[in-house]
Amino acid sequence: MTLIRPQYEEFSESLPLDCGRELGHYRICYETYGRLANDRSNALLLCHGMSTDAHAMGRRTSDEPKPGWWDSAVGPGKMLDTNKYFIICSNVIGGAGGSTGPGSVELATGWPYGMRFPIVTIPDMVRAQTRLIDRLGIDRLHGVIGGCFGGHQAMQWGAAHGERVGKVVAITVRSAASAYTLALWEIVRASIRNDPAWRGGNYYGHARPVVGTGLATAISLLQWMDSDFMQARYGRDRVRGPGPQYDFEPEYSIQRMMARVIEADHATVDANTFLYLTRAADYFDLAAGQANLIDGLRRAGGDYLLVSYERDARYPVAETERLAEALRLVGRSVKHLVLSSALSHGAYLYDIAGLDREVSAFLRHE
Repeated sequence: MTLIRPQYEEFSESLPLDCGRELGHYRICYETYGRLANDRSNALLLCHGMSTDAHAMGRRTSDEPKPGWWDSAVGPGKMLDTNKYFIICSNVIGGAGGSTGPGSVELATGWPYGMRFPIVTIPDMVRAQTRLIDRLGIDRLHGVIGGCFGGHQAMQWGAAHGERVGKVVAITVRSAASAYTLALWEIVRASIRNDPAWRGGNYYGHARPVVGTGLATAISLLQWMDSDFMQARYGRDRVRGPGPQYDFEPEYSIQRMMARVIEADHATVDANTFLYLTRAADYFDLAAGQANLIDGLRRAGGDYLLVSYERDARYPVAETERLAEALRLVGRSVKHLVLSSALSHGAYLYDIAGLDREVSAFLRHE
């Protein structure tokens, strides 16, 4: 077994942030798969989702229980073929996967940032990624790909740094966070902030807010498991006998599953990261500072493959098509692929059969 080793780059040049502050010194953790061509033309940037990090493929240790989060899609002969492409997956700033975030030690104080960490946006994260790509000596990426939170990073690359991207694959995206998403993330943040163990974000060195983190994880799980999927998989199957038990312990299989998620060991999860990444998702808006979406995409470059799923309530087909049409109006080549899967929003992670062929062909096409 070939083990995947995380890599790190340290940056001392200040990174200006949308909030008006600067990140004076920061680190980016990343992994690479495959080999960079001599002409450096085969690099793909893989952008991770909110609940994942730079570890996309393989195992970091021989006893790691599960491979990277997109191991089904990354590797020799797979959708993101490491025999053809040099794939880079970097942990976003503000994350908890090795890049600088709220759990990192602040050089000026010697203590973890906690809530002193500045608010970061998806454009900030992408600007940090451009510096990593520069450090690796890559002028132009063959493509950028991501789903959901990662898909919005991919769209930001195309919109703001289009001259450096050949192809953009953005899965389950829309041009700006919806009211439903804004509400969802507010509840996620409240579940953490109302845990007494959160301690105003300064829980480092103390017991972590595992109750709040468990609730936040369970709430987030609902974003991709739609009602039809839950009904088909769990229905009203009972787990404690044929009839009502008349107490408040889980009685149905879906309740037991959610209880296990809530009560799982979340001691290694950095709760503050939930706050920062969901806030970044709140602020995402391709039309920000412009009169409309068309103006927001005037600088867009690259060819686009947008992917949506028929039953995805958070990222409906019509909203993705609106984004596709805006890209067409500014002169970009766009294909909007609509897939069907029982997993709906989470299908790109766990049901890639329909995605595989289309993405592979799109990346191959010159």
